[in-house]
Amino acid sequence: MQIYAIYDRVAESFATPVYFLNDGSAVRAFVETFTRHYLDLNSDQPKEKTPDFILFKENFSFYRLGSFDEANGTFSGERIELITGVDAARQGREFALKVREDLRASQNSDVEAPAGVWMPQEQEK
Repeated sequence: MQIYAIYDRVAESFATPVYFLNDGSAVRAFVETFTRHYLDLNSDQPKEKTPDFILFKENFSFYRLGSFDEANGTFSGERIELITGVDAARQGREFALKVREDLRASQNSDVEAPAGVWMPQEQEK
C-alpha cells in the first residue's frame, strides 16, 4: 500500500496522508477532484466551499511519501512529486470538457447526464 499527500507550498506542510494501491490510482483520484469541480461549476446543485487546492492550484503538489507493509506494519519513506495542482487542474478541466462533449453528442440518444453534471439546453428555433 502506498502513502500519498498534498503539499502546500505556502503553509510549508503536507495534508493528512491517504493510501492507494499505486501511483496511477492516486493521481487519478487527485485529478478527479478537479474534474468534478469543473463538471459541477454550472450545475443546479448546491455548491460546497471550493477547496484551497483548487482555488490556489499553483501552491499545491501531490506526492508519494512512501509505502506501508500491511504484513508487518512497517513504513518506508520516499518523497516523490507525482503531479502539480496546475497540471491536475488542466487534466481535470480537459476531461470535464470531454465528458460534456460526449454527453452533448449523445443528447439525441437514451443516455442521460450523470447527476450534478450541467448540460447545455438546446436553443429554441
